[in-house]
Amino acid sequence: MIWIKAQSSFEIIFAISIVFLVLLLMTQFMLAKQKDKENLENFLESRVACEAFSNEVQNVFLLGNGTKSAIKTGRNLNVSHGVIVSGSVLCVACCNLTMNGSAVFNITAGNILIQNKNGDIIV
Repeated sequence: MIWIKAQSSFEIIFAISIVFLVLLLMTQFMLAKQKDKENLENFLESRVACEAFSNEVQNVFLLGNGTKSAIKTGRNLNVSHGVIVSGSVLCVACCNLTMNGSAVFNITAGNILIQNKNGDIIV
């Protein structure tokens, strides 16, 4: 009889360990999915900032001399030879600036004033 009690105790401990392991694996899976979601949200915010700046510059250029526009961005932008890069080292979104030009400059997050003076875009 004593052997049967010892056997059932071992089985209970084993079953509890399996349940604990399954819960631990589920928690790990959920944390990984949460991190993926945060990375995707960061990428999408960077992409929206990039596209908004690109569209606004193109609008100011197309509307002609004397046009001014102000936009607000929550991301730092790097412009280099017609390519706009938004985001950090881990999450980068790129978009094109569809104009001729070889300008290289950085824009910090905040309010940005874009002007067209005699066909030249001034940021």
